Amino acid sequence: MDFFAFILMLFLCLFRLPTETFKMSKSKTQMQVLADGLIELFHKYSGKSDTIDKKEFKKMINEQFPDCVEYPQNQQGKDKLFKDLDTNKDNELSFEEWTRLVGSFLSCAHVKFHQHEGHHHHH
Repeated sequence: MDFFAFILMLFLCLFRLPTETFKMSKSKTQMQVLADGLIELFHKYSGKSDTIDKKEFKKMINEQFPDCVEYPQNQQGKDKLFKDLDTNKDNELSFEEWTRLVGSFLSCAHVKFHQHEGHHHHH
């Protein structure tokens, strides 16, 4: 299983847990805190519809993903990225579709992290 599939599986497992599970423990794990942050980020752009349309998507890419997206930052690049993420072709991104973008961003950020610290692994 690659890093991306692992992250995606982790997210989907976390997000399917009832919220009461989190409230039971006084302090959240690092992963739960990150999950909350990602859910809040998604909701910031999805609004009441709980999906992200093309306009919201472009705003989000400009504000949140300054680099690390495999597609060029121009209009065509964003359109292609949206199309690739929108697997059911309803012209909106569901939370599950959106997590694929998060996963690829994390993979890229991980590579950059190691480039910045030289070639030493300090996990």
